[in-house]
Amino acid sequence: MESEGKERIARMLDALPSASALKDQPKQLREKRIRLKFDNNLDKNLVRINARLARALGIQDKVEIVVAARTRVVLQALVDENVEEERVYVNPAHFVERGVADNSIATVRASR
Repeated sequence: MESEGKERIARMLDALPSASALKDQPKQLREKRIRLKFDNNLDKNLVRINARLARALGIQDKVEIVVAARTRVVLQALVDENVEEERVYVNPAHFVERGVADNSIATVRASR
């Protein structure tokens, strides 16, 4: 009877993937912390973002930018290969009035 229970448990455990098999699966990056740079030449509702970063985050058209968990802004994405991957460029209009300085650290994610 005891060996039957052990066999049943062993069969159940065989159905579970090993930890190493789970580790090999690539993770989908949902958000990233970057530097927020001001660019007065950009339209007020645009954000310029690196193409590789946009692909990694799954950004199609809208970007959500959060600074210090208190300033949350959703802007239209302008994908640009010439932008550094660790930075996004925005017009300061939305941020200066909320007390956010140039070169602040912000979290960027695809807007839901």
